[in-house]
Amino acid sequence: MNLFRRVVCPAKLNLYLGVTGKRDDDYHDIASLVVQLNLFDHLEIRLSDIPGDDTMVCDVPEIPTDHTNTVMKALGFFRKMYEFPHRVSVVLEKNIPTGSGLGGSCSDAAFFLKTLNEMLAFPISDTDLRLMAAKVGSDAPLFLSSSPCIVKGRGDSIASLNPERLEGLRKVKILIFKPIFSINTQQVYDILDIPGSWNYANPNVATNFIQSLLSTYESGTFDSQCYLNTFESVVGSKYTELGLIFKDLPVYFKLFAHLTGTGSACFILLKEDYDVKPLIEYLCEVLGESAFIALARPRLVRA
Repeated sequence: MNLFRRVVCPAKLNLYLGVTGKRDDDYHDIASLVVQLNLFDHLEIRLSDIPGDDTMVCDVPEIPTDHTNTVMKALGFFRKMYEFPHRVSVVLEKNIPTGSGLGGSCSDAAFFLKTLNEMLAFPISDTDLRLMAAKVGSDAPLFLSSSPCIVKGRGDSIASLNPERLEGLRKVKILIFKPIFSINTQQVYDILDIPGSWNYANPNVATNFIQSLLSTYESGTFDSQCYLNTFESVVGSKYTELGLIFKDLPVYFKLFAHLTGTGSACFILLKEDYDVKPLIEYLCEVLGESAFIALARPRLVRA
């Protein structure tokens, strides 16, 4: 036996991210509108009957390829639920920056699980696959759903949306930028939890905001100001470069940048004909030439 698959693993964008409270289990409840992007990691998965241990290699030396990698974690969970004799070899080509909030590692794990299940003739149910993905990371289950989707709870309540509801986003391009530094998710949650410092989003307000965004997209319009992320104030005050960009863009470019998740990546929605060169020059001036900057488009697909 020698089966091979090459699969693309998309990044995700939180068009809205509201943290609505802290749970008794120390996780947080969120409400988020999520869309996948045409910014991809690439996985090569091979099953063989050659004896030996499972292996993984990656083109980015800093990324671990042992049991701490999300893909190898996912493989471990899969093997515990379903025994199969084949050796698994994985090659990861990394294009989504780590520590960005774009969900790259969770996407890698989710698409690995989905593809491995397919290669083995679907021994794992969709429900168990989602539970398995949730053990790997809070964002992993959403990559098993269609794009776009609404995510609530600790990330385990996922409602797929008809892609036509975001039809208006097909008319925009999305500039993604990330400074060289990453942001520790736990640290920003800890800051958010300090009593009296920051406010959680009201669950009803969060739900209404998401529906308002969807109505805007359905009408084929968008406003770069109307995107919220609970962490923006926290991050903007702690990381001066991002705080400066958040303040400068409305003044000098009539645009608004927003965090995409809990990492350091941000996004700007732009009209199709917008000349990005001056904007990119400004971002490089503030963040340095080593910053990650890429143009992307929403990936509106059914599961």
